[in-house]
Amino acid sequence: MIDGKLIFADSLVTTAGAVTNVTSTNVLDMGPMASGNLYRNLATSDLYLYTRIESTATSTGSATLTIKLVGDNNTGMTSTALIVTQVSLLAVASVTAGLRYVTPLPRVNMERYLQVEYNVGTAPFSAGGTVSSWLSDRPDDWYAYNQNAGETNSF
Repeated sequence: MIDGKLIFADSLVTTAGAVTNVTSTNVLDMGPMASGNLYRNLATSDLYLYTRIESTATSTGSATLTIKLVGDNNTGMTSTALIVTQVSLLAVASVTAGLRYVTPLPRVNMERYLQVEYNVGTAPFSAGGTVSSWLSDRPDDWYAYNQNAGETNSF
């Protein structure tokens, strides 16, 4: 089970035709800080950023995708966002449907609001793929069942 408030993007389309940044549709509010504190540290929690490639992107060039979890002090994410963690440059050939990237969050200071950025670089996607990203504290036990495989539940 995934908490809906921890989902950054659900089948978000990465843009085709441009080298650009696409941001997740949701911003996670980590809650108010104690008076005078600008950052929070989740040192007592093991959290992971999951990103699942839902559909494959294509490129006639050598497009790359970088996935970043960023933090900021406002919901608009308009000031200089701090990178909390990132998945390194991925060549478009390796960004295929069904792949899942699990990235542990470092035990560093984070700002109040978190969002995921998908950076398309080097060359544009000729057809954008779709991605989903969320936070979880369980790194190994998430599995997406095929909803079209004809499984039935009997009660």
